[in-house]
Amino acid sequence: MAYKKRIIAVFAISRKVPQFISDMHELMLKLTTAPGNTYITLAAGVVTAINGRIATLVADEAAAGTRAEGTAATRDISLAAVVNDANMLKAEVQLASDSAANEEASRQIIQGCGMRVKTTNARVKPDFAVTNVVNTQGMLRFTSKAADKGIVASYIFQTSSNGINFTTAVVSTRSSVNWVSGAVPGTKIYCRKQVITNKDTGVPPYSQVVLVLVA
Repeated sequence: MAYKKRIIAVFAISRKVPQFISDMHELMLKLTTAPGNTYITLAAGVVTAINGRIATLVADEAAAGTRAEGTAATRDISLAAVVNDANMLKAEVQLASDSAANEEASRQIIQGCGMRVKTTNARVKPDFAVTNVVNTQGMLRFTSKAADKGIVASYIFQTSSNGINFTTAVVSTRSSVNWVSGAVPGTKIYCRKQVITNKDTGVPPYSQVVLVLVA
């Protein structure tokens, strides 16, 4: 049996901050000029805000190079903000790709937006997915990869209207699958998860951001 291939948008986040800054400048250029801006639309205020955070990171990275006390920590805060922007932009591109008519169109969208493509088989379960519930307007289904057997886990699912400010929609200690109702049809919602277990030695990171168009 043949399975539908899903084309994944890939934007590698370099561990070298100067390279990451360069990549983000290039990405923003791709997304705000043709053909990228014909595939996704970023509000002028969003573009200004992201470019502002990139500029702050540039300045903080330069300051961190002096090794003055506190400059590295300040740089790390700025870096985390821009990494969040990168994940939000990738989610925007992925949504446009998923909405494309066919595989070739998906590839064109991703590449036109300055990202690389990765093909995956639809039967492979993602680590985190958010989907509309069929025949139930405004209800979303959050699905996380379950923790291994014997591990006690709490699943935290968060949503955001702008990909920056997130609020917790549901916390579950019983199931890795949960539902959230009341979403406004026709709007875009950014989603992420965090799984906290009894085996953690620190605060676990949030997942990649997933963007869903509410049906």
